[in-house]
Amino acid sequence: MNRFSKFLLTVTVLMAAGALAWAQATVSGTISGTVKDPTGAVIPGVEVTITEQDTGVSRVVLTDDEGFYTAPNVPVGTYTVSASMPGFKPAAVKDVKVDIRANRVINLVLEVGELTEEVTVTSASMAQVELRSAEVSSLITSEMISELPMNGRSFVQLSLLVPGASIGQGANVSSTGLLSSVDISFSGSPSNANMWLVDGTNNVDVGSGRTILTYPSVDSISEFKIHRNMYGADMAASSGAQINVVTKSGTNEFHGTLYEFHRNKKFNAADFFLNRAGQEKQSLVYNNFGYTVGGPIVPNRAFFFWSQEWRRERRGVPRQNLVPTMLERQGDFSGPNTRDYPDPLDPLTGEPFPGNKIPADRLSPAGLAMMKLYPEPTVDLASPGYSGFNWVQAPSTPVDTRQEQIRADWVINDQHSIMGRLTVDSWTNESPSYVEGGLWGDDPFPAVDSTWDQPAKSLTAQWTATLSPTVVNQVNFSWSGNEIKVDRGAGDDINSAINQAMPEVFPGPADHGHAGFWGDALGNDLWTQAPWQNQMDLYVWKDDFSKVAGEHTFKVGVLISRNSKDEDVDNSSSAYAPFYWGPTAVPGGAGLGGGWGPAEALGNGGIVTGNGVADMLLRGAYWGGGTESNTNPRSKVRWEDYEAYFNDTWRVTPQLTLNYGFRWSYLPNAYQGDDEMGNWVQLFYDPARGAVSDNGMIYPHDIKGLDVDERALVKNHFFDIAPRIGIAWDPTGSGKWAIRTGVGVFYNREAVSDVLGLIINPPFRTTVVPSLGLRAFDWLPIDYGYTGGVGLPQRGKDIESKTPGSYQWNLTIERELWRDTKLELAYVANRGHHIPAQYYMNQVPVELRVAYAIAELDDDDTTDGDPLRPLYPLVGESSNPLIYSRMADSSYHSFQAYLVKRFSNRFSYQVSYTWGKILSNAGGLGHVSSNTISDNYNINYDKGLPDFDRPHIFTANLIYQTPELADRNAFVKALLGNWETAVIVTANKGTPLTVTCCTNFTGTQSNRPDQIADSEGPKTVDAWFNTNAFRPPEKVGLLGKSARGQIRGPGINNVDFSLMKNFPGLPWFTSEDATVQFRAEFFNFFNHTQFRNVDVGFPLTEIEIDDQGNLLDYVMTNNNFGRVTRMREPREIQLALKIIW
Repeated sequence: MNRFSKFLLTVTVLMAAGALAWAQATVSGTISGTVKDPTGAVIPGVEVTITEQDTGVSRVVLTDDEGFYTAPNVPVGTYTVSASMPGFKPAAVKDVKVDIRANRVINLVLEVGELTEEVTVTSASMAQVELRSAEVSSLITSEMISELPMNGRSFVQLSLLVPGASIGQGANVSSTGLLSSVDISFSGSPSNANMWLVDGTNNVDVGSGRTILTYPSVDSISEFKIHRNMYGADMAASSGAQINVVTKSGTNEFHGTLYEFHRNKKFNAADFFLNRAGQEKQSLVYNNFGYTVGGPIVPNRAFFFWSQEWRRERRGVPRQNLVPTMLERQGDFSGPNTRDYPDPLDPLTGEPFPGNKIPADRLSPAGLAMMKLYPEPTVDLASPGYSGFNWVQAPSTPVDTRQEQIRADWVINDQHSIMGRLTVDSWTNESPSYVEGGLWGDDPFPAVDSTWDQPAKSLTAQWTATLSPTVVNQVNFSWSGNEIKVDRGAGDDINSAINQAMPEVFPGPADHGHAGFWGDALGNDLWTQAPWQNQMDLYVWKDDFSKVAGEHTFKVGVLISRNSKDEDVDNSSSAYAPFYWGPTAVPGGAGLGGGWGPAEALGNGGIVTGNGVADMLLRGAYWGGGTESNTNPRSKVRWEDYEAYFNDTWRVTPQLTLNYGFRWSYLPNAYQGDDEMGNWVQLFYDPARGAVSDNGMIYPHDIKGLDVDERALVKNHFFDIAPRIGIAWDPTGSGKWAIRTGVGVFYNREAVSDVLGLIINPPFRTTVVPSLGLRAFDWLPIDYGYTGGVGLPQRGKDIESKTPGSYQWNLTIERELWRDTKLELAYVANRGHHIPAQYYMNQVPVELRVAYAIAELDDDDTTDGDPLRPLYPLVGESSNPLIYSRMADSSYHSFQAYLVKRFSNRFSYQVSYTWGKILSNAGGLGHVSSNTISDNYNINYDKGLPDFDRPHIFTANLIYQTPELADRNAFVKALLGNWETAVIVTANKGTPLTVTCCTNFTGTQSNRPDQIADSEGPKTVDAWFNTNAFRPPEKVGLLGKSARGQIRGPGINNVDFSLMKNFPGLPWFTSEDATVQFRAEFFNFFNHTQFRNVDVGFPLTEIEIDDQGNLLDYVMTNNNFGRVTRMREPREIQLALKIIW
């Protein structure tokens, strides 16, 4: 950081400290309108006063020669708009609700009279149509936040109530911290292209873009708005949606809440899989409690709001896996075998082991140690409850959270105000870790497990200067970030025993994670995350300047950010310990021999023992993999953003408004702070040099004359200019209709995690690979060399690396149906460009694929297809260097309908429906790791339905309060009055599923089977689709002829319901009485069995081909193909007590 940056940081931090909790809202709206006399003539020079009803803070503007006034940068709140002028009676409109970025049009009529006469007061509609902008957005109101049933009380859940919101099939939006994700595609955009803000402060974990940093308590949130399409140029770089959360501020009265929400397993339904396996109901003890308090420091001048909240959750998480039986893990195969394996054969004799037991002196010490990773079976293989999994259990995972939030607002005088807010989050998951909730790097078995800890913070400070009635300037500084710390929470002894039993080339730290498996003998991945750590900090400075000039409202501004993310690249297992792949060992020349493995590896023709579990336990069996590295590099990712914008809202006529502007975004690529990274560039790869560590590599300050940034090692793009234009037309002039349309260009900061790949290139990490990529558990291979001396190039990044973005457009018709109710019908579209994707550079050319597959799959162990790869002799661990690119695109078209009744007369409702379609060659439509291109010679082979495509999305919600019955007697009033109910209904089609298969068929990264019949199936737990509809291509070397997303997965059909009883009149220490509220909330009210994940893996073994490459026979080894493997939660009931004062 240079001297100027340090100075600027010091000044802004001091400003934040001094301003902590003073102020106006950091996000605001606009109030405008026309003042006329009863004849319709406009009145210039009218004094219009805008007064916040809860704080008494006011602001004055004047009408121009056209009788028009505009008040920009009005903080979120409820206002009274009054007009006065000598010779006229005053007039006012109360209850004018200004929401985030709302354009409220309040027209007033002044009657002839005296200023001293009584003020004419009317009330504003709560659901005014948008008359000043082409933006498509949806507001989540304070009533929705406080009253709707939320499973987990996370505000993110409510973002799914708007049109165009498609949640990822595995996303968890009901939790907070690391268990929650924001994998939501809004209107067809990538799920990690959204900008999540709290009081205007960046709240996105930019490492992946899939999680956010802090989760403000719902009791501390005033409202939030989701800008779904065509928002203005004054909003920060994003090509998806902008989700803007505004926290509560204090008022002139003291108000607060005190609450406890409780769940217990006694109230809940049983999980489907546990019930089927005859296991007891999953455990659950959940307590969410806290309080809020806010009020005046100095009436009409300074205010505060404080909240504090805790969660204590002990949840049983249903899991089902195959594990070795108690006999098998001792080498005894005299009982039933798991996974329908045959009895093992001794590779020395070709006959069964005596008594079907591996002799004790031939058992692998490392294999025996690894057996301790598996829990004991809970279901007998012969029992009626066995359904393919013999370990079905719900380990109790403890999750604790704590949050403090303080905000204060200080109106210094009529021209200046400042605001500050600090949020401090603490989130901990003691072992066993909740891997189903989205944690990574731990397997589902609790024997060796991790404890996860994530502290996070968000600080913002803002100064608003009203320089004149027509000029407002706003300066903002924010600092947000988090840290993730992972330590071993269980199984130190088992982890150490495996490390001691399995020799390593690089021993690594004493506490490093044990050796792992990608697909062990029973189809499980085995690994552990701990110890591991990362930390991210975002520093942002913004300035926004507004000027009203006649019919124009001009906005200009700048944004500068400096950011860092330090992170261990790999989890502890994959960083230091050998990693293997199964499901069975690789036969070699020892014993009866006959396999393609090394001479010292046991073999018996094409098998070792024929039983994967026995292979794990037999000393002398060789497994695929065994690669080791000498270190776990720590990324020191650094990046800066520089942005500026211009925007004009031009009132062309009283009925027509034009919005136009542009945003310039310079988002240079991230780099490594200590310059210890490299980029593999094919231009510099020399096949004659062979597989050496620096072949094709460039490094910081050694870019070999290439036109790239000297530190990021790719090109930066300085001229990313995003123009936008929109029209809003009121065809009748009544303010009840709006026809709006707009089109714009948008850019976004790509997740910065690709730098993590570039720092594992040589010489920063040494990787060793055993001969043929095989090794035994119990000794190091004879030929275990340093491939390339200090490793091979493994990662590259496309040097063009154009900035990701989208084109957005819409045509929207909006109509106020009746007071507080409006209907929005819209065509909303999005075209994504330069979406991050990754591909493997060393894929076999199309014309050589049949020859490659024959060499890999025939019975001749001496043939090898690798020489046909274009980068040969670059083979081994990185025979396919992974290239990070921005080559993908997407398209989205939709019809979106939104019926909104704002809360008034004791009820509200919203109904949302979307009919849409996404097409993309970025299959995951999210983080780069989910967008792997199958065939980089034909990237449109992957063009199809991405993971977020849901053709039909329906949601509805209702809040209804019964009358107080104040005129009835006390008994009737207590029995029948002040009841309240709320409901959320969700009905979504499922997301697409893609069957993958055929490793080594083509020399590409992945392949799909042929589809030979209709894939529609019975949609049962054991057969979601027709598994007989797929088979491998008839000839190897060919890509399968099934489409991406050829199967529609399980949908969502859910009802959440709450019933509340309010008891007002509780004596309290303030001037007003308090209300006691009892709540009963029912999540998945009807206890629908809702399928979630379906297994679509189609792995093959025992492949037989003829000399022309025609497929003769194969065995598909996935017993769970087509089966549902995970459910959504059964019904849970939550009881709550809340005091509102």
